[in-house]
Amino acid sequence: ELFTDRAAFFPNRQFAALPGKMVGVFVAQPTSLLTLEGRAGPAEQVCFSVNRSSYQWMYLQQDGPSPIGALKLPTRTQGETIFERLHPATRTTLRPFAIPEPVALVEVEVNAGAGSMPAPGFVLSNPKVLDGSADYPLKLADAWADAQRRYEARLAAEAKAIDAAFDTEENVTFAGKKLVGPRQRQTWAYVTWHTENQRFEVRFRTRFTDGHYQYARGLKIEFGLAPDPVGPPQGGNLPPIRAAQNPLRFGNEVQIELGAAYEYGRTGRLERTRLLPLATSRVQLAPQVRER
Repeated sequence: ELFTDRAAFFPNRQFAALPGKMVGVFVAQPTSLLTLEGRAGPAEQVCFSVNRSSYQWMYLQQDGPSPIGALKLPTRTQGETIFERLHPATRTTLRPFAIPEPVALVEVEVNAGAGSMPAPGFVLSNPKVLDGSADYPLKLADAWADAQRRYEARLAAEAKAIDAAFDTEENVTFAGKKLVGPRQRQTWAYVTWHTENQRFEVRFRTRFTDGHYQYARGLKIEFGLAPDPVGPPQGGNLPPIRAAQNPLRFGNEVQIELGAAYEYGRTGRLERTRLLPLATSRVQLAPQVRER
């Protein structure tokens, strides 16, 4: 199956309304998707995901000095309610509940049972891990690892097609002028739980970039290059490095994107695979550093 609406592949600040008790995914590595939405949270943050909504912050009511204090949150049954003594849900604050990582299926009480209107966050209580239970035999961490392996294999299989797309840009768009590199890659991941059909979904989207770049003040320096956590381990001329915005670099950039989504049922079986087809676009990068 193919995705036809690329813009809807990831949610963008779309938050779910939640009942007083809800099953969803705890995500211990939410940063990549939050960055796409222009959001950021505390270190070691853990977010909640359900029904293809954007990741939602979670807060715990705990004794001791509160880094957040009090928040007024919109509930479904009690209107706006003030919750005090709030701490962000992080790996540290959730440690007493033994939540598996990096993802886990968890039932929670939302805003002390009052539920939530569509909002970026809610107060959680009484989390109950469902992974590996009689009702939910699947283990999300295993499905997550399986999805990563499958996606790495897909990227490796597409390496020649990606190289060919860059070659076409060189020969057609830039009249045979070679792209100067460096050729880079960035992968984003998103996970969610579907309450309607009881499935765990993992989505990946990868962007490869190359271009005809210039450098402000003649300083050809590359910033922020680091190993990318998702393949391909081999294939073509695609080095496993993470794309980063270089404040010194500007010019014409070619972007090639593709992706995939994998859905797993309650037993852990892969039930559905959908592909985001390869697409090419061109971007004009403006200088971020002024010439003197």
